[in-house]
Amino acid sequence: MISRLSLLFLALAVPALANDAGMRAYEKTLFQWVRGHCIHCHDGRTKEDGISGPGFAVENLSTSYSRIKKYVRFDDIPQSYLVRRGGNMHCLKMYGIDCGTRPEDLRKAISEWWEQGEKDAVRTGVQTLPVALPSTKDFSSISWDLEPITGEKVMRLVMEVQAFQEAKGETRGAYRFRKPRLVGVKGGIHVKGLRFIVNGREDSWANSYVAIDRKVSESAVLSPLVNILPQDKLEGDQLAIQFDLLEKGEKPQCHHSEIFRKEVLAVLEARDCFDCHGGGSNKAEGTPGAKSAMNLEGNEEQVCSTLLQRCDGQSPNRSAIVYYALRGAHHHPRVIPFAYELEPGFASWVTAELAPAATTIQREAPPLEEK
Repeated sequence: MISRLSLLFLALAVPALANDAGMRAYEKTLFQWVRGHCIHCHDGRTKEDGISGPGFAVENLSTSYSRIKKYVRFDDIPQSYLVRRGGNMHCLKMYGIDCGTRPEDLRKAISEWWEQGEKDAVRTGVQTLPVALPSTKDFSSISWDLEPITGEKVMRLVMEVQAFQEAKGETRGAYRFRKPRLVGVKGGIHVKGLRFIVNGREDSWANSYVAIDRKVSESAVLSPLVNILPQDKLEGDQLAIQFDLLEKGEKPQCHHSEIFRKEVLAVLEARDCFDCHGGGSNKAEGTPGAKSAMNLEGNEEQVCSTLLQRCDGQSPNRSAIVYYALRGAHHHPRVIPFAYELEPGFASWVTAELAPAATTIQREAPPLEEK
């Protein structure tokens, strides 16, 4: 195992390093275990019996690797949520399903994962916020200087934070984070995996992980999801950010214009998205607020690139475009009232554009154990 201080030092010392070594080690160790024991509840699909747990046992290696890290604590493996939860036979107690889970097996698999490669898969850029997290219930913007990681003086990560649950007596409160985005981007940036860590703790209760794999060239929201973390102290908490990868990349370009034109652009026109975001066939002027968040002025290729930067290749239906337009996230008008207007056409476009990049490190899943 490794100390938190060592993790912080190593991450600051290496400006850009992918996690393929850790993924290869995961494939040979814990991935085999979760695919053999956890797929009934945790393969990302709701079963006929209604069971649907966190999807860390999916067949896609990259997705599983990204999601499982939220439940693992390398600095204190026995205290990992996966060990404490998965090793107490909760599946048998709660659902009557004998998954054959034992804490000693989980501890062994996680330890082997670490020793065989995860310890070499250093995260890029850990940076603590030098001020306490806000104590107000109103969302306020905080930002981190990313120059030590990227070398770009103007690049920052900006996010909105809210103390939505007050601490009462010995009961700690909680924070809510939303709309993480890179600003001051020049050219293109490739960003993978974003983790929020309170006071440098590696405990799953004190950090939240967003599985992303995105190339951006503008201030696009990296994830539409709201992340919640409990307070660590009654006052004076600090927040660190951690990337799996943050390095210069190519500006995203579209290669499937016919699918985009038919399945996406037609919906934007029909639902008057250009009235607020500008552009479109009528060359709408748009509104300042909407255009500052996403400007759709320009030719078809530019509009396609702008939208693509807000799409999730691993889970198209979790794309920011879907959450904002279809689900009305963050007070955005629900301009697309029915899911069938986007499905399956939108997902087919996102998959065509982003699936090759998102699955280059996918490997064949190990055979399941015979029961």
